[in-house]
This record gives sequence, structure tokens and C-alpha cells, in this order.
Amino acid sequence: MERYGRWLLDSLSTGVVGLDTQGRILLWTRRAGELLGVNGNVIGRRFDQLIRRSVRRRQFPGVEMLIQIARDTMANGHPSSGHEFSYGPDRERGALSVECSPVRDEDGNLWGAALFLRDVTQRRQAEAEMRQVHQMAATGYLAACIAHEIRNPLSAIKAAAQYLQHECEDNPLIAQFASIIDDESNRLTRIVTDFLIYARPQPPSRAPIALPDRLPPVPVDRDQMQQVLVNLLHNALQAMEGGGTIRIRARLRRRSKDSGIAPAVEITVEDEGPGIPPKDLEHIFTPFFTTKTKGSGLGLPICQRIVESHGGTITCENAPGAGARCRIEVPVRPAGDARHDDADPPWPVSQLDLVAAHQPRLSPGQEDRLP
Repeated sequence: MERYGRWLLDSLSTGVVGLDTQGRILLWTRRAGELLGVNGNVIGRRFDQLIRRSVRRRQFPGVEMLIQIARDTMANGHPSSGHEFSYGPDRERGALSVECSPVRDEDGNLWGAALFLRDVTQRRQAEAEMRQVHQMAATGYLAACIAHEIRNPLSAIKAAAQYLQHECEDNPLIAQFASIIDDESNRLTRIVTDFLIYARPQPPSRAPIALPDRLPPVPVDRDQMQQVLVNLLHNALQAMEGGGTIRIRARLRRRSKDSGIAPAVEITVEDEGPGIPPKDLEHIFTPFFTTKTKGSGLGLPICQRIVESHGGTITCENAPGAGARCRIEVPVRPAGDARHDDADPPWPVSQLDLVAAHQPRLSPGQEDRLP
């Protein structure tokens, strides 16, 4: 039974150190040694002397505080908690929580103290991440409010620019500058609109959408999914300055009923442009990241949010040979639908190719009129 008690204590994720009233160690669990970096038999040794000699201060700078916590508990007979220290190597710094409780017999006599050591690194990291999320949410809300307020003066600027264009047709210089103001206000309006869409995403209003070539209908928000495809096509057009072909493919991707994942329709948009630089691939879904001189950096992040709100995924890669390929997968059934794949009709695993010839190059004015 004694051995079982020892095994039980050593299996705890919490390190336990038992001390008598003289500060000598009566109990020392394996986890306590791991957390404090002390090995070997320590029973009977004075706790303060042991950790002063054995624990490296760079690894655990709270040595003296830990000793004082134990002494205070034995001096006043009251438990002590809420103490946290950093510990571990500099590059792998962790957080250690320390509690100390008095140990008494059945008559209430004080026999010593028990220290409880817990690694709370993950909790601290989670708390820090949560604080960052709250800060980002507050910043996003503030930015969205500012972006919304920008729209009103932008409308006035645009109206004034258009008035100048009309009234100053006989003055080419003023008309030219008014045209520039008009174009740039349009660009800023698009950026603000994209930002508001990203900052305040709307939940999809799903309805079954029929697909060609007897593919199964997909429950999606038509307007949102159209926005995704138009954005991908726009990117493909801009990538092929010298002309080329955009291929749009759709097919059904089946899943085994044991996988727990519903079948999905996969849509790919592939162009014949130069492709995506490898150093940019991991950043393309990061908000405000762009390689375009007039891009907002929100097109693909908005696409990602829309697709993920439908329970799907979107990825981009370089196609073999040349060009970029964006792949969307959207489940043919909403999340929570418990039907198995064998209950589905025998949909064909088919593929649809739509080939679109690209015009050589759009003028700036034509480009601005694209959705």
C-alpha cells in the first residue's frame, strides 16, 4: 500500500514538497524535482539549503521567495496562494504557480507545511492570447467605426470632383486633376468597403444552388459565394498581363462514411500567369498583405472568411508548369447533418471545364469597372 501511495504521488502533474516545522524535507515527488531541476534523494535535507545550492537562479529566480512562502506558512499557520514565478531556460521560459498549506494533526497541532508546484505556462499563454484577441476586437471595432465615418466625406469628395470635371471641361489641367481625385476616391471607397466586409462579416443565408453537369446542389449563400469567385477571377485576370486562359473546374469529392466528413464540391480556378512567389504563399490570407500597387490586401482574407463560414476550405498554390491555382471545397450538406454518404444519391464524380480567353490587357479605367 505504501508503494501504491508513492506511485500515486509521482503520477501527479502537481509537484508536492512536504516539510516539517524545522524545514526538513519529508516528502518530495518526482514532479517537484522536474519543476525545480533537482534530482536524487533529498529526504531529510533542509529545503532552504537544498534549493539554494541545487537550483540555478537563472533557471528559477524565485528561490528566496519560495523559501519565504514556506517559512511564513509555518510561522503564521495560514495557507498562502496566488504566487507565480518564471522558471526554466531563457529560451523556454515557463510559469510556475506555488501554493503552500499548513499540515496539522487531528488535534490541530502544526506539523509542517506542504508546497504545491504547478506548471501554468499554457494557462498564461492562453490568457495572453485571449487578451490579444480582446484588444484586436476592440481595435477592429474602432477601425470599423472610423471606416464607416470615412464614407460620408468620400461621397462629398467624389461629388465635388465630378462637378469640377463637368464644369471645367475647357480647362484640361483642372479636369485631369478632378479625374484623378474621382478615381482615387473610388479606390478608397472600395478599400473601405472591403474593410467593413472583413471587419463585420455577415452569416451566410444558405439556399441550395444547382451546379452544372449533374453535380449535387450545394447549400450556400449565392451572393457571398459569387463574391468569392469574382474575386478569384479578378486576381487571375490581373495576373495574366500578356493574355492566357483561366480554367474553372468543379467536381465532387467523396468521403468515406467512416470519416465523419460530408462529401464536398471542389471548385478550382487556375490561371496561366507567373504564379505566386514562394515567399508570399504563406501570407496571402493575411489581412492587408498585398503585392499590388492598388490592392487593399483584403480580397483573399474575405474569401477565406466566407468559405470557412460555409464550413469549407480555400487554399492557393502554384500550378504545375506555371500559374496559380485556388481551390475551394464546400460541403454538400450543412454542418450537423448526420446522414451517411451511402444515403446520398449516386452522384457522378464528374468534372466541368470552363475555358475563358483573356483579353490582352485592361486599361486602368476598364480595370476599375471590374466587380
